[in-house]
Amino acid sequence: MVEVRYAAARGAPAAAGKTRLDLRGDQLTAETRAADGTLLIRVTARVGYTGTEAHNGHHRYLTRSDGELIVTDYPYVAEPVSPFEVESVEFPAREHPVHALRPANPLHVCWGFYSPRVSFAYPARPNVPDEVADLHQVPARRARSGLPSGS
Repeated sequence: MVEVRYAAARGAPAAAGKTRLDLRGDQLTAETRAADGTLLIRVTARVGYTGTEAHNGHHRYLTRSDGELIVTDYPYVAEPVSPFEVESVEFPAREHPVHALRPANPLHVCWGFYSPRVSFAYPARPNVPDEVADLHQVPARRARSGLPSGS
């Protein structure tokens, strides 16, 4: 429930529920259900195996909260599989508000990935677009290493 409160406080439409991943051979199915068990989203994809590359970056989310535009960056590190090809995205619960988020038909996937090993971090707080972000400071003992991010 902490994640739901965190997202809702930042203007994201959030509710309790569960997402289940099922990998059989090269077929990955992800199903997101509401707390009452209603199937909200089903995605099927063809996936391969984790390679030797690690990707990193951030997902930037824009939302409006109390009339204010909020920008939040979520940094991630992942070891994505290759190939990765989304085959279908379904929003079967027509009566649920999440149905409004359904994709274009025909499906056009701009970007995505699946990674059995991925990490991401919640930011300390969201930023107003013109505001300077508070940046995480690497501890001095790590910053002296000279390696990126003090690693």
